[in-house]
Amino acid sequence: MSLLVYPSLPGLTLPILREAAFDTLTTTSPNKYRVALPQTVNPVWSWQLIYDFLRDQPTALSVVDSAVVFTVDNLRTLLDFFLFQSGSAGDFLFLDPDDNYVGPAMVGGLPNIPLAQLQVVTDGVNYYSPLQRTYGGLFYEDVTDLNTSSETGGSTPEIYCNGALASVGSGAGEYQIDGPGLAIPGGSFMGMYLNWGAARPAAPVTAQFNFYFRCHFESDSQDMEKFAKAYWTIGGSESQNGKGYVKIEQSRPSPL
Repeated sequence: MSLLVYPSLPGLTLPILREAAFDTLTTTSPNKYRVALPQTVNPVWSWQLIYDFLRDQPTALSVVDSAVVFTVDNLRTLLDFFLFQSGSAGDFLFLDPDDNYVGPAMVGGLPNIPLAQLQVVTDGVNYYSPLQRTYGGLFYEDVTDLNTSSETGGSTPEIYCNGALASVGSGAGEYQIDGPGLAIPGGSFMGMYLNWGAARPAAPVTAQFNFYFRCHFESDSQDMEKFAKAYWTIGGSESQNGKGYVKIEQSRPSPL
């Protein structure tokens, strides 16, 4: 079953707190040497979202079989989504408006080549290219969910082998998109990947694609405050009580 996308609502306001977290075990020896054992390869991202207003004012849309059909307003959209996930139990897709794309930056309306370069790894039989993103080239993070929907600004991934556009298929120079999760001798990747089969792709392999973060609600409970007729807030300027935010946290799926 495909995952739902977190709703985009007009009341979302600043500030938005975004956090990257790792899980590291640390200990010290009697001579105070520090030993650190990382427990995660990828960070877990989280977001604290504040809603200055959420309107709760159903509007009559039409009459169907003598029954009035109402549109669902902002508050009920968010509540319906939260309840459908059973609080923190369910996973969904989140589109971070500032971090959702891998590929060339646009300079003066034209792409600033080169494209993002992907690794090529092998298990001794087949070749693979993990779909990853990086901020500056020091750290590469696995991407678990591609965004191919034009409704949320997504597009079909474009993959190039030595500058030539590759196609999805099973022949030489073609690939399949698999995952999330790839474990081969000498490497383990938690995201999506290109499966090139037994034919090694011509280097360099470069790409551009859009992606989502796979997330869940951090808590099983969510409060909200009513500050005016038909208007509610979660941490906005009229907020006086409650925790004051909706917190969502990244989910890392188990490898297939």
